[in-house]
Amino acid sequence: MMKLKAKSYKLKAIQGFTALEILIVVSIIALVSTLIIIPFASFRNNQLLKGAAEEVVALLATARSKTLASEADSQYGVHFTPSNMVLFKGSTYNSADPTNQVVNFHNLISLSDISLTAGAVDVVFRRLTGKATVNGTLTVSLQSDSAENRVITIYSTGLASLN
Repeated sequence: MMKLKAKSYKLKAIQGFTALEILIVVSIIALVSTLIIIPFASFRNNQLLKGAAEEVVALLATARSKTLASEADSQYGVHFTPSNMVLFKGSTYNSADPTNQVVNFHNLISLSDISLTAGAVDVVFRRLTGKATVNGTLTVSLQSDSAENRVITIYSTGLASLN
């Protein structure tokens, strides 16, 4: 005959986390998140600024190209405001023209300085030569930090460069 041995089992108390341990973990996660997010926000702002400046140069090139191609037998220009720029057809800007192509800047970006010849805010290109009627600089900057900016130079030849 076989004898059965009785085993004794001890129940262990189930342990949880204390409020202090949870608070410490949450604090560490918040600190690490802050250290990671701040550089990404700066990177994002820098990319927005770079993209807006490139967009200005591209729109100027488009207006010049359309003028040189005598598209619609007209000349083209770009009108600038702090919050947007408008590609327009003709020798003068008309805000009511339905053919205007408005390009708005991101709400974090503005055209902080428009320094064109004689205080102009329009750059119009001449047919056949593509020369600009005005020259000067445009400064695209972050609204939160105007020291962070990109300067676009518009030459009398009609070319524009990003500095």
